[in-house]
Amino acid sequence: MTTVLVRYTTSRDTIRRGGFGLSAVSLGARSNDPSEDSARGDNMAMMYDSGVTFERFKKELGNFLLQIQTARTLDVQGFERLDVDCKKLAYELKSQPFVPKAVLWEIRAAAKIMRAESKYIEKERDVINGMADRLEWTFDLILLGESHDDRTPGVPRIVLRTRKRGMIYNS
Repeated sequence: MTTVLVRYTTSRDTIRRGGFGLSAVSLGARSNDPSEDSARGDNMAMMYDSGVTFERFKKELGNFLLQIQTARTLDVQGFERLDVDCKKLAYELKSQPFVPKAVLWEIRAAAKIMRAESKYIEKERDVINGMADRLEWTFDLILLGESHDDRTPGVPRIVLRTRKRGMIYNS
């Protein structure tokens, strides 16, 4: 059972105007069940881990894109580190019911920037576009709630489908 603590507040302006401006302010929720506390703690730890990974990813991404945009040089090893962080982020987020918009925006914007800048580095154009493809693939997997570990090259995926009332559902 979960107990929610709520405090009601009123605004002085609302009282002066003759209104009933009561608003609930949540002070937090407390569970009497230790298993709920444990699950919530595990979820918070996972969110923190993905937050640390995301911050490292943003820093690596900023450094990588800065080199492409200003010096017009390509750091392949820097991208490999970036790709590993991105894959780790996808793995950590696949079990989360919600994905932060900032994560999706960083990956999508990076792929767009790389494609735009590839026009100015002619000898590395194909390599940069291939890197952008890899980031977009990870982006798509995050949207699907999957990671790179879920897909094995050369092994066909089997998707079971069932019919319920004339509609097809993936199971």
